[in-house]
Order: sequence, then structure tokens, then C-alpha cells
Amino acid sequence: MSDFESIFEWLKTCPELYDLWAISSMLEDMKTVLQPNSAANMYTVDTAPYRDGGNRYVFRKTEPYYFDVDIIAYRAFYADQNEYNLDTQENVQAVCDWLIQQQNEGNCPELNPYCYQVECLTPRPFIRGQYETDSDPNAFLVDYAVTVRFYTDNPAAERAVVRL
Repeated sequence: MSDFESIFEWLKTCPELYDLWAISSMLEDMKTVLQPNSAANMYTVDTAPYRDGGNRYVFRKTEPYYFDVDIIAYRAFYADQNEYNLDTQENVQAVCDWLIQQQNEGNCPELNPYCYQVECLTPRPFIRGQYETDSDPNAFLVDYAVTVRFYTDNPAAERAVVRL
């Protein structure tokens, strides 16, 4: 099983993420999607002059090493329904609360390399976008995002390169 699949399965244990989709879903109310986010730096580089005008680069493993994923929650909101809208907001907030509980208790998905910490980077979900619906002028779909960071052992190998 890939790391992305392991994270996907681990996140589905969150009660609010029972209907989680990988990568893509229909743009509909109550759809929640897991998407890859950032590329991580695997190395720091030490540079030193080398004979004949070249340079020696030593690539050292970055510690701590991490990568991020986004949980995207599509939720319907209505212009004149404050109670419904607030309940919906609380349901998305519950995902952040669950993630914070997991990070505080040291619960992590099983990854290779070993995952030793999870961090909820957005303790409050943020709105990435808003979409109007065709069926109701008072309804719109909101695109919430929650970013999660996974700290793992760095799989990179240290090495040196000389460029003349």
C-alpha cells in the first residue's frame, strides 16, 4: 500500500470523514477529497570551492523531513439559514479537532518510511473558493481546506558532487 493510500485509510477513521474521496470527486455538497499538497525538500546543500575553479556540493538529508496533504470539504451554504450554516461550519471544524487530538496523542498512519508525528497546519478550516449553484440563487457551495503535515524519516541518501 502506498503512503497516500495509508493516509487515506487512516483519515477515514475520523467520524466526519466517512465519505472521503481520493484526488477528485463530484463538485457536490458533503463531498470531501484528499489531495497531495507540497513537495518537500529532501536536502540541504553545503557548497565549497574545489580545485580548478569548480565547486563541491554535499547534499545532506533535511531533518525533520515532512510532506503535506490537503483535505478539501465541499459544503452547501444558504443565504438565509444561519443555523444550518453554523452547524456545517462546526462539522468541518470537527475534522480539525480530530486531527489535533491525533497529533497530541501521537497517533499516526503506518507509512514507509516511518511516520512519527502528524500536525494539523490549519487548526481552523479556511475557505479556498465559493461556487454558485444553478438550482437555487440563495445556495452556494464552499470549498474548505485543511492542511495536514506528516513527519517521517527522510528516505534520501547523503552524497557529494563535484562540478568543474
